[in-house]
Amino acid sequence: MTAPWLERAGLSWLHALEDERGFAESVLDGVAIRGAAPTGVTQFRLGYCWAHLAQLFPQRAEFARAAEKSFRLVQEEAFAPDDADFRVYDQSFFLLFMAWHSRLTGERAAYGLLKARYAGMERHLDDAGVGGFGPQLPGLRSHNPYMHLSEALLKTFRVTQDEYWLAQARNMEELFFTRLLDRDSGLVFEFLNADWSVAEGRRVEIGHQLEWPTLLLEMHAITGSERLIPAADRMYDFAVQFGFEDGAAIDALHEDGSPIDRRRLLWSQTEAVRQFAIRGRLRGDSDAQARAAEQWQHILSHFIQPNGWSWYNRLDADGVPVVEPSNARLLYHVVSAAAELT
Repeated sequence: MTAPWLERAGLSWLHALEDERGFAESVLDGVAIRGAAPTGVTQFRLGYCWAHLAQLFPQRAEFARAAEKSFRLVQEEAFAPDDADFRVYDQSFFLLFMAWHSRLTGERAAYGLLKARYAGMERHLDDAGVGGFGPQLPGLRSHNPYMHLSEALLKTFRVTQDEYWLAQARNMEELFFTRLLDRDSGLVFEFLNADWSVAEGRRVEIGHQLEWPTLLLEMHAITGSERLIPAADRMYDFAVQFGFEDGAAIDALHEDGSPIDRRRLLWSQTEAVRQFAIRGRLRGDSDAQARAAEQWQHILSHFIQPNGWSWYNRLDADGVPVVEPSNARLLYHVVSAAAELT
């Protein structure tokens, strides 16, 4: 049942967001909120979504047309990265979109754009910032930009079969083990100091303890590197043991498993679906596969609004939906998760 829902929801989002200029950033009560300046990171993510949906549902020409429109839009000057405020996090989604666009069209038009953009990213890899959508926090680092860059590099390698991209993904793997993975706990802490030590608060976000194992398992499927499986299993086991309440992944914990933030964010639920499904497929874990379907049903029951396609970005600590505009950027998480069940 996932495929019919995803097709309908994808079309609903496309029809709501699109206008003659491009795609809106959010909807409220099913209607797009216009006027806000489009952000690169949301537009890159939407381009990926249209390209992925076009491959899942080739009978729907609307998705391929939207992907081509996004491809043209994101090359405009307004979306060119500013070296003074370069965000590796944002540009990782540009790479992801270019890879999926190439896979969709079979054209090599995006290959030059991929390498040109990555050359700019390389200048910032030593300090990629904190990622996410809030303000940059001076003096702090984060694993998050490197995580999404790893995802983009793996997909680019799969599409192009160019060993250059696999070498870059291996570099991210090495950074993960030397800088991001805490050796004592086997976890990835959300924030790091400038010297790569764990920042005060030692925050562990459950969505990321599930998202990293997805990438580590996919890397293992490509390279067979033996250290990837134990690292993925440790993070997964922690998340499953401590990170769920009433069937939902909560936001953040301490390393001892006690909660810091018990809100339930939509993106965390989708990353749980994706990890359960991929663990079932790549590790032969039938329990995880069953849990993927259960987690998806939880999303449909608790996060999808009455119109059947827009969503609550989050529930509060008591599981009550927070009423606010539905963020279009979360379509990236929803498509990525639902595709694993389609």
